[in-house]
Amino acid sequence: MFSLKWWVILIYTVYILILLIYFSIYLKIKTGEGLGVKREMPPLFIWIFLLGIIGTWIIILIPIIYLFYPDIVDITYQISIIQNLPFEILGVILIILGAILTTIAMFQLGISARIYIPKQKTKLITSGVYQFCRNPAHIGMYLSFFGLFFLLPSHFYLIGLCLFLMYQHFRIVQEEKFLEKTFGDEYKNYMHKVGRYIPKIRKNPKENDGNFSI
Repeated sequence: MFSLKWWVILIYTVYILILLIYFSIYLKIKTGEGLGVKREMPPLFIWIFLLGIIGTWIIILIPIIYLFYPDIVDITYQISIIQNLPFEILGVILIILGAILTTIAMFQLGISARIYIPKQKTKLITSGVYQFCRNPAHIGMYLSFFGLFFLLPSHFYLIGLCLFLMYQHFRIVQEEKFLEKTFGDEYKNYMHKVGRYIPKIRKNPKENDGNFSI
């Protein structure tokens, strides 16, 4: 009989796969571009990209392999201190919250959704969940991957997650340069008001025009 952890990982994996397929088809029809867009990278970014790809495959493959071979956690050097019920419950909660946030953020982006920098100009989205932080889709993804880590706590997964987060941060920085160049002062004002990952603290309450402040 399969455990709750097994079912949560299966449902999340299938759901994310369906979400990616949906947006790939949707964007291809609407814009002619796919969800993933190839762009030239700065030379110093290439090695970070390669490490990030390694990390990405690690955190994707371990949950998938677990569905067929549960002992994968032991083989990839389990972190026994995290293997208990409270962490599993926390993991399930993070996965659900992350999936919900990522889904909302992706649908609010609409035709502006991309895995990397688009070739054509897109619309700057600053409403909805994007009024609280500039990268809610990423935050949702991070929450889910940390949730998976609590369900499948291994040193190997943790290394992959760290490489993935490092790559994502540098990718986001590159995207911000593109958006600043594309939208100019509009994006600069947005950056000033809204934090990259968490809502900003504002010293002057009058500056808070409806956005969260922490």
